[in-house]
Amino acid sequence: MWPDWRGQTAVVIAAGGSARETVSRMPWRPRAVVVNRSHELAPWADILYAADGAFWRHYAEARAFAGLKVAVTATEQEFKRHGLVRAHVDRAGHGRVLRSPVGTLGAGGNSGFQAVNLAAQLGARRVILIGFDFKGKHWHDDHAKPLRNPDPSGMLRWVGHMDAAAEQYRAWGVEIVNASPASALRAYPKVPIEEALQETIAA
Repeated sequence: MWPDWRGQTAVVIAAGGSARETVSRMPWRPRAVVVNRSHELAPWADILYAADGAFWRHYAEARAFAGLKVAVTATEQEFKRHGLVRAHVDRAGHGRVLRSPVGTLGAGGNSGFQAVNLAAQLGARRVILIGFDFKGKHWHDDHAKPLRNPDPSGMLRWVGHMDAAAEQYRAWGVEIVNASPASALRAYPKVPIEEALQETIAA
């Protein structure tokens, strides 16, 4: 069920305001996890991760995604009807990421955190963050209720959780670089997307 990305580079495309422009500049397409509506920017991605069952109920376009579709809180009927794969979120520590089993993920308060954890579990040697701004708005319009939209205090917590995970990723030998130019994250080196992917070729 889960793909094997051992030794590969993967991008995780979240929904921060910089995502659209950054994706448009990608010189080639590595393995990719897209978060929530960012599948609209990269329909070629391998995995669409959207934890909230309400997302799958609201967005018919997401249900038509051709790659692996991963959710956490959808109903049993929705998992079957929409061909979703189940992930689990461990809420014991928000800044903690999990090595195994694949698909049991650290929480981090948001789907972007969980999607990065998934890419690392699949074996990606290098993960490039796109749209991890944690400030301002999404690149798309606000979600309609009952879906939630980020607020400044929530994003501040997410930054803390994401930065706290950096040491664990380093210990695992997973290199994470941040191609989100406006990002509030501090624990990951910022690299333009062209340079990040060019370095992958050179390696």
